[in-house]
Amino acid sequence: MKKCLLIVGMPRSGTKLFRNLCNQHSLLNITEFETHFFPFLINKFGYNLENSELTPESLLKYIESTTFYYNIQNMGRQLRLEDLKKIKIKDWNSILTFILTFFAPEDKKDYLYFGDKTPNYIYHLPLLKKVLPDAKVVVLIRDPRDYALSIKKTWKKSLYRAAINWRCGMLKMMNDISSFSKDVYFVKYEDLITNSQNTMKDFCSFLNIPFEEKMMTLKKPTEYVGSTKGKKYIVGSNYNKYKLDLSKRKIKRIEELSFEMLSNWYTPEYATSEVKMSKFSFQFLKLRDGLNAWRHHIKEKTFFKGTWYFYKLHRVKGNQEIYF
Repeated sequence: MKKCLLIVGMPRSGTKLFRNLCNQHSLLNITEFETHFFPFLINKFGYNLENSELTPESLLKYIESTTFYYNIQNMGRQLRLEDLKKIKIKDWNSILTFILTFFAPEDKKDYLYFGDKTPNYIYHLPLLKKVLPDAKVVVLIRDPRDYALSIKKTWKKSLYRAAINWRCGMLKMMNDISSFSKDVYFVKYEDLITNSQNTMKDFCSFLNIPFEEKMMTLKKPTEYVGSTKGKKYIVGSNYNKYKLDLSKRKIKRIEELSFEMLSNWYTPEYATSEVKMSKFSFQFLKLRDGLNAWRHHIKEKTFFKGTWYFYKLHRVKGNQEIYF
């Protein structure tokens, strides 16, 4: 029987690299695009589907409206109404399993694990484990100072809001997994790139599958932005970049904003305690980051497609209210 694997973490934390290494294994087959929509689909139609209005027709319409399907279509793949009529439409486990297996890479047949890599599902793990109770979860964790720098370089977003988002994501995740921690495996990004083989061997042990040497190679570049853009290999030096690119003042402020969770995983260099940001300042940075993200999608996809993609994608939000 096939099993589910969910790869989550904050964006720019190595989830894409980890997924691509996983997909080199003969028993792992993770969909190549982030779904994003599962929690919102479940909330729209309700957890209990017995008296729900969900039908194959309404499910198809919803899927076709997502950024996931936009990307899938660009790869030449289609979902038909006849396909959805074959599944148990009143069971979320069956629905999500079907979507992830139907859109998994087509070059494998005898795989054991299907799955999804959507970083923002770090905010929705209890719901996803409720509908996929046997799923294994991998959480990628990256130093928030490098994480914030990568967010800044990639999307021109605020270092400081990124630090707050990192803290909130890590805090919510740690609070949420207490009831299913045995199904959760942590991977530090720094270990993944500097001690790749041992990291992937330990991960395979977690899944109870044999390690395969080909997991150490990449078929294609993982990144098309950032300092590892176009690289078909694991860049072992891609950490501690913040020490070269950020001033002491900026490093200290990132540490202050993320201090509670930073000190659980890494060593602060300058901060000695948490110093919060005002809600007004946070909302201002949130607005500015949103504009920068919108510009990024417009530049990448043209005005109308970029605006649509931005709207659909950025309905997916983490819960930063726990910060204030």
